[in-house]
Amino acid sequence: MTDNLWGYQPAAGHTVGTDLIGYKVEATDGSIGKVDKHSDDVTSSYLVVDTGVWIFGKHVLLPAGTVSRVALPPNGPGPRPATHGARPRQPLGRAPPPRHGP
Repeated sequence: MTDNLWGYQPAAGHTVGTDLIGYKVEATDGSIGKVDKHSDDVTSSYLVVDTGVWIFGKHVLLPAGTVSRVALPPNGPGPRPATHGARPRQPLGRAPPPRHGP
């Protein structure tokens, strides 16, 4: 991971200004949900993830430094874009909720 937990890793492939809302979020061992909200602030980038049916009704706050790769949407039909975390599901599911709601 990056030295700055609140910034995207250079190798993650994230471009500032890319709208990540709706992207699937994949942990190293399976899906954890979809991006509900995100921030590209230089020193405080994060994702708010709706965990959906995995942990019903929960939103978790993930620092951008936990993202190992952003899969950009293909041209034309294909799989939905995704962000890939550098951690397994269990610790990501225990991440704190956002302070001011999703």
